[in-house]
Amino acid sequence: MTWIKEIEKHINELSDFQPADRLDYLAGIKKCNRAIAYAVNGWNIIVNEEDFVNALTGDGLKDFYEAWRFIALHVLKHDFTWKKRIVESARKTESAYVA
Repeated sequence: MTWIKEIEKHINELSDFQPADRLDYLAGIKKCNRAIAYAVNGWNIIVNEEDFVNALTGDGLKDFYEAWRFIALHVLKHDFTWKKRIVESARKTESAYVA
């Protein structure tokens, strides 16, 4: 399966997924993680390819960078917020057991 078809598969799977309970939400999070990891790994390969470097020049490269930077910052801020929330929640639970 080509990279494009695999990405389309992830898009369709995530778009159509309708979680009904807690386990479904966890399954959905895992699906999101796999899709994001697949995309990022693909881009790690592509940006090191000479054809890509030669295909995008000037404004195209700048536009790609700005779009990818926006996505990266959004994901990282989301990651930071939720990991902080989970750590704080775990500390509260931990202190409840100690008290």
